[in-house]
Amino acid sequence: ALNLVKREADQYRPTVAGLLLLGKPVSLRRLLPAVRVDYARVQGTAWVSDPEQRFETTQDFRDALIRLIPKLEAAILDDMPRYFRLKPGELQRSDQSLLPQKVVREAVVNAVMHRDYQVHQPTLVVRFSNRLEIRNAGFSLKPEAELGEMGSVQRNPTLAAVLYDLDFAET
Repeated sequence: ALNLVKREADQYRPTVAGLLLLGKPVSLRRLLPAVRVDYARVQGTAWVSDPEQRFETTQDFRDALIRLIPKLEAAILDDMPRYFRLKPGELQRSDQSLLPQKVVREAVVNAVMHRDYQVHQPTLVVRFSNRLEIRNAGFSLKPEAELGEMGSVQRNPTLAAVLYDLDFAET
C-alpha cells in the first residue's frame, strides 16, 4: 500500500523509497553509497577561515530515514547553544535551545524528503557559531518567483507520503 516494495517474478524487492525509509545501514552503504548526512561543526562564521583547522567535529549519519531523522535532530539540538529561561511564577529554570526544536525538525525532514537522490552527493549540515546551514543535492523544483508562496512541489512523493503518515512531515 505504501509502494515500498515491488513484485518482480516471484520475489518482492524494495523500491528506492523502501530502501531509503527502512533499509539497513549495510544495504544503504552498498546500494546507495552517497546517501548519508554529514554534520560538521565549524568555529566562527566562515567555512574555511583556517585551512589547517576546517571544522571542530564531524559526524556522518547513514541509516534508514525513519531512524536517521530523530538521530540527526538530536545531534543538532544537543550541539546548539542554550539560553536560560525562567517562566513567571516558576521556581526552576529551564534551558532552551537557541533554535527551537520544531525548526530543526522541519529543516531536517525537508532536507531528506526533498533532496535529489539521483545526485551522488551527501547532504551537508553545518553548524557555524551564528547559524545552521543545510546544503542538499539537487535544486528547487518550485520556480524562484514562487518561493515563499504556499504549496510545494514534491520530488519524492512516496517519501513525502510515508513521512506524512508517520507524523514527521506536514502538508
